Amino acid sequence: MREWLPLASQYLQIIQEAQARPPEACHNCQDLPVTYRCLACTSKKYLCWTCCGRLHERHPMHRVERWTGTHWEPTWLWRLGVSVQLGHCGRRCPRAPTCHHLPAPPLLPALNDTSYGASPEGRRLNGSPVLVVVHTNGVHHLPFVKCNCMGSDEFHIQLLRAGFYPATSSETRTVFTFELLDLYHIETLACHTAANSFYGKLWRLTNETFPSSVPDRYRELLRVGRQWRHMKELASFGFANTGKTPGEGDLALFCPACPQPGINLPPDWSSDPEQWVYTRVNVMDGNFVCIHQMLKSQEGDMVWLKGKGEGYMTSKEPYDNYIDSTIEEKEVSKCYNYRAIADRGKAYKGCDASGIGAAACGRHGAFVPTSVLDFQKGERQMNMDYCWSKSVSYGRMKDAPHLLYLYDINCQYPVKLKARLDRYTSLASSSLLDKVTWGIGTWHVHGHKEECLARFSPSFIPGAGRVGGEILESLWSTTNDAGRTTSIMTRPHRSEVLDATLLDSNTQKMQNTAQPTHPLLTRQPPAKSRRAVQTKLINDEINSGGQAGGVPKWLSLGIDIQQLQTQLIHLVRRYGNTPSETEALDIATKRERVLVRIQEHTNLAATLFPLLNIDDLVFVRPPTSDCHCDGGICQHSSSSTPSHKPSDGTKDGDGTPPELLDIAMLSTVRKLPSVWKTLPQRELELRIAQAYESLHKIRVEVGHKSFLFRSHIRLAREKRNSCGDTQESGVQTGS
Repeated sequence: MREWLPLASQYLQIIQEAQARPPEACHNCQDLPVTYRCLACTSKKYLCWTCCGRLHERHPMHRVERWTGTHWEPTWLWRLGVSVQLGHCGRRCPRAPTCHHLPAPPLLPALNDTSYGASPEGRRLNGSPVLVVVHTNGVHHLPFVKCNCMGSDEFHIQLLRAGFYPATSSETRTVFTFELLDLYHIETLACHTAANSFYGKLWRLTNETFPSSVPDRYRELLRVGRQWRHMKELASFGFANTGKTPGEGDLALFCPACPQPGINLPPDWSSDPEQWVYTRVNVMDGNFVCIHQMLKSQEGDMVWLKGKGEGYMTSKEPYDNYIDSTIEEKEVSKCYNYRAIADRGKAYKGCDASGIGAAACGRHGAFVPTSVLDFQKGERQMNMDYCWSKSVSYGRMKDAPHLLYLYDINCQYPVKLKARLDRYTSLASSSLLDKVTWGIGTWHVHGHKEECLARFSPSFIPGAGRVGGEILESLWSTTNDAGRTTSIMTRPHRSEVLDATLLDSNTQKMQNTAQPTHPLLTRQPPAKSRRAVQTKLINDEINSGGQAGGVPKWLSLGIDIQQLQTQLIHLVRRYGNTPSETEALDIATKRERVLVRIQEHTNLAATLFPLLNIDDLVFVRPPTSDCHCDGGICQHSSSSTPSHKPSDGTKDGDGTPPELLDIAMLSTVRKLPSVWKTLPQRELELRIAQAYESLHKIRVEVGHKSFLFRSHIRLAREKRNSCGDTQESGVQTGS
């Protein structure tokens, strides 16, 4: 930004030059005067009306402007005779109606036409139908010349072959370009843009001054967007040319890294003695943001493009039948009364879906296909039973030697699971429970009773490895953004958008899993402490025949003095310009201690380097910010305090505070003396060890804060929304 600020006015002038009077002659023919310019062509070509129409026969979607004599205003290529030719690779069909080329400049639109003449009068122009074309740069009106040759395709098929998707197959009046549909698909996934907002953007791109003059094709966009998304999924998963119908989970991706027999495991994996490596870890959780509101009149038809569990949402009809035939049994919680338990029978007013439940792999966060389902009320066991059954039945999960399922309330959920599985044939077999271990995520488990920690924490489950069990909490951030736009869609449309969102999430997981681990995240050997490094340097000095411990001791003493000076500076700043008698005594005592250490450091340097005159050294101080004590700049400000030489006595001659005196170190002098040429590496080793020690202290403090949060803040009895143990009421409101 600093580089740009001096150039801002120049940039603005160049941008404004584009609104100036155009050159006299056409850039193409160099004959007729300039009356048009193209905003999409490179360098904004200035053209006459004849050249502009001829050069855009292959670029009918470009936006052009017309020079009125005083300013540029929007206009449209159909006025210049541009049309879309179908069936002959952009050339006109020999059997097409005769085109009457404009013999003179086109007529100007009416002065009160707020659309600037966007569409011709009537639905045909020169014998060809005029269609509304929705493109990435706005909404256009263009005549489409059909191919009338023998055996030619129907009109809507010709449109598809030319890259235009018809809104309807009969009496087509609106088409969407493939580029526009791809952009819409990406925006719904990456930006979670609602269709209304997306089309509102096209309105403004077309006519920012009068957007209401642009044709409204919002409903058509909703319908065509669903079709385009579904066909892209069919093509991506290999169903475009086979003629087969996708089955359950066939339009979904799963985790590429979780052990799956027949996919990513060697043939003899079952004979591996380390069977714990092949443990499958899944997590389950509920989400109450992805609701669906009841609509008085469902807009559009209720056609389910993916109603049989082809993706991540479970099959509609079997799930509905299971819910209708199942009775939720009330159970008394033996742990704290979690929201997931207390609110499981709660009805959500105005919603026919109160949220979603899902299962995902616990290590990589990939959603399990066919396991995502809608809640009717709260997070009931009947819903999660179906979610668990679908997740354990997907793929070859049953072949895994061991299964670990992590769920927020697993101290309560699996108590009567076997009886429920045996009672309902729609659920998985209860024999799978023999290989299942139940756990609770490392965050939620600390909100349970103490005995739950030892029984259900993944940290104490053999074969679990390092797994948090809370990965769905982070995945909800993506689905929550989608849930805000799907809450008022039709049920089929909502299911498809959620499916596409989950597919995109798993695709991102697959792409990022293959990336190499960052070098800073790899396992590193433990860093040496400063004492260990100083001991090593002393031993090296002894072995080389030098003075035992002299230089390492001198370097370490200098680092200690600098740390004392930093602590003293912060102390003086904290006490301010008017410290109390006790505070003033504390400052004086610490300053005396620093002076003593500085004198010791100076004497040791004189012993080690007798030929060096420390008074001749020029020091370099690192840049520091100004210190503001009691609202004013104090004596510690870098702008008001020059660099000083070290004192020879207990009191500095020019009155400089001891905490601001320079210490004779290799890293503080501007030019290194010849007697110090071999010493920089030693100080560097000590500095690195000092940095690692500071980093370790930060980690310890972060861990201590986490402990305080868990043991004090989360357990606060006075906060109504506390997620901890409220012993007075015995109720935990966290989920």
